[in-house]
Amino acid sequence: IADAQTDITVDPVYVTLNLCRVLAYQRSGLILSKSGGGQWGLAHLDLRWRPLINAALQTYSGDLPSIRFDSSTLTDFATMALTTIL
Repeated sequence: IADAQTDITVDPVYVTLNLCRVLAYQRSGLILSKSGGGQWGLAHLDLRWRPLINAALQTYSGDLPSIRFDSSTLTDFATMALTTIL
């Protein structure tokens, strides 16, 4: 996750869900799948992040075709997660 702020714009689904997984582990001691991490993020992170996490989950599960994510939202999410983790 060290490069999450740049990697998130290249692979937003993977990095978003992995950051959720790391946050879940750090805050709750849970080891979760990408889907589980996303579900945890929906339940425990600020409502501001719900659209991003929900879109990442839907894309990951194949319910949505690959969608375009807003780069500033992505980098803001990565910054928040890394600030919390580190």
